[in-house]
Amino acid sequence: MKFELIRGDEESSAPMEDLSFEIEVKEFEEKYLLLRVIFENPLMLSVGAVSDILRVTIIDTTLFTDPLTGKTIKEGTQLEFKIPA
Repeated sequence: MKFELIRGDEESSAPMEDLSFEIEVKEFEEKYLLLRVIFENPLMLSVGAVSDILRVTIIDTTLFTDPLTGKTIKEGTQLEFKIPA
């Protein structure tokens, strides 16, 4: 998976260098994946006029395979989450 932070507003958002983060896998079960996003400066998120967005892109489709059908999530599938949610 690829994780990107998209600034909501270039003019009023915090500088990108202040918005670094790490991803921690809390649980990876057959039916769900629980992630924790740890921001270096959480109070700098979504400080602009428009909320920042965390975008998750599926790169390795084998991580998400239906055990009954063998079907996978399409490569390049994206999920976006407004911050704060």
